[in-house]
Amino acid sequence: MDDLEQQIKSWSTFYSLQKKGRKKFGSIWRIPLSKKLMHVIAPLLHDGMSVLDVGAHDRKLESKITALNSTIHYKSLDIDPFGNHDYRSFDEIKEKFDIAILSEVIEHLTFPEGVHLLQQIESVLKPGGAIVVSTPNMKHPHRYWTSPDHITPYNFDALAGILMMAGFELENMHRIHNQPFFPFYFRRWIGSWLHWYLDIDFALSIVAVGRASKKT
Repeated sequence: MDDLEQQIKSWSTFYSLQKKGRKKFGSIWRIPLSKKLMHVIAPLLHDGMSVLDVGAHDRKLESKITALNSTIHYKSLDIDPFGNHDYRSFDEIKEKFDIAILSEVIEHLTFPEGVHLLQQIESVLKPGGAIVVSTPNMKHPHRYWTSPDHITPYNFDALAGILMMAGFELENMHRIHNQPFFPFYFRRWIGSWLHWYLDIDFALSIVAVGRASKKT
């Protein structure tokens, strides 16, 4: 099979999986809201688990995770040569993790690079391990456009599709709003009809939770 045929097959597979993700949730309005990313991560954490934070930047998740459970073994991977990280590449990793987190990273890559990164993450997860992926919500009026180095936008169904394309089973999705009570209350219960009519969303990010294959 030549490169063109492989590319057509890959995109055909992605569109099929994207459609599957869209069918599962119907629309973005049916995806549940959570205030913070940690509200999605917290239920996945159990005593003694190991967590890999990919594209960890300043490792800010470390303190939040270990504050919830001090028995969690946290490690970070980031290509930034100036950051204090455990790994610079997947080639350095010789262990398996229970959970991997990819927060606001995948939009900085091309689509093929995104698929490859997710496959690399899957390779360092234990059988049945969880992955949490967040990306800017494309239904938000300006969230995606706040950074000049964003490359690939993902609607909720596209995020679901690429996750499944990389070999994960899609478990659930969330919308992260990160807003105080009164602005959230207004937008959720009073302004919701206007958001729906204009086809825009106040949630800042979309999060997908997936599971690696349970096969060894």
